[in-house]
Amino acid sequence: MSQKIIYNDAICFVLSAKRTKEAVYSVLNEFIPGYKTIEGDYAFNSTSNLTFIDEDEILTYLENNETERGAIDWNKKQNNPNGIMVGAHFTTDSHLIMSLTVSGDGSKEGKYLELLKSILNSTIGVIYYNLFPGFKDGEDFKRRYK
Repeated sequence: MSQKIIYNDAICFVLSAKRTKEAVYSVLNEFIPGYKTIEGDYAFNSTSNLTFIDEDEILTYLENNETERGAIDWNKKQNNPNGIMVGAHFTTDSHLIMSLTVSGDGSKEGKYLELLKSILNSTIGVIYYNLFPGFKDGEDFKRRYK
């Protein structure tokens, strides 16, 4: 009797060619159209007390402040048959790394990774299962996963 491999969550990470909110929106609209905008679900490295009116203002801030680190996740609960979650990871060295979390089964993750690379005009990416890959910033990600 062969043993079935259980993958659980597969997380596809891709280094974007550009650190822009348009890159973030292109991924969101491709993978979870009709997503609910974030309401305070964000984290920043900054020691200042920053407040934002909406999601677009947060993304504009992160795009324009290239040494600011920030991570934002979107998860659409309904009408999301593939259960995809999207993440945007802004690094302190002016990079953007986008992530997709999907239920891994060993067959579809590679397709998601390649589509994400195509959308972000990138050749640098990796798939991790149930873990966040180790990287300090965008340049470190590039060195590890090129």
